[in-house]
Amino acid sequence: SCCRCSYSRSSSPFFPCESHPSDHPPPTIHPGCMCIVILQDLFTFGKNSMGQLGQKHTNKVTVPERVRMFAKLKVDLVACGNHHTIVTLVDGTMYGFGSNAEHQLGIHEDLDQVSEPTLVHFPKKSKHSWIAVSCGTSHSVALDAKNTAFVWGSNEEGQLGCGKDTVQKVPHQQKKPGHVT
Repeated sequence: SCCRCSYSRSSSPFFPCESHPSDHPPPTIHPGCMCIVILQDLFTFGKNSMGQLGQKHTNKVTVPERVRMFAKLKVDLVACGNHHTIVTLVDGTMYGFGSNAEHQLGIHEDLDQVSEPTLVHFPKKSKHSWIAVSCGTSHSVALDAKNTAFVWGSNEEGQLGCGKDTVQKVPHQQKKPGHVT
């Protein structure tokens, strides 16, 4: 497996790393690729076989390397799946890179992989303020400040919760369940 990390405003700004302030316990570290966010700038390293580090290549990276596209932008949230990464910026835009075999990047293109950050395609052109983003093996989920969930990618096991087992190529607004007991 590869990237299984996430960063949010409430996370330690240095992760994964060997020393953590006492009020920020170290995160669980999974083998593969890793992400570090320092002052809203993104650095990646590790396994990169599908371009999941966003470095415009698929070579392994053995020391933290800045994702150049985000050098002058403010990174807000980061989530990594097995071979893909989703990043949101403070301005609400969202990018994906890495494997897209099951459309887990939400980029609306039929590409098996993308090694550089690519804008995630939302069907309705509206601004979002993201509060959470998460990646599974081959699907992605995001929650906005209005508590609206968006899901995309593989739905082979029904993991998107949209009532059908087909792939969602772009983010799909998840309907709130009716009466739940």
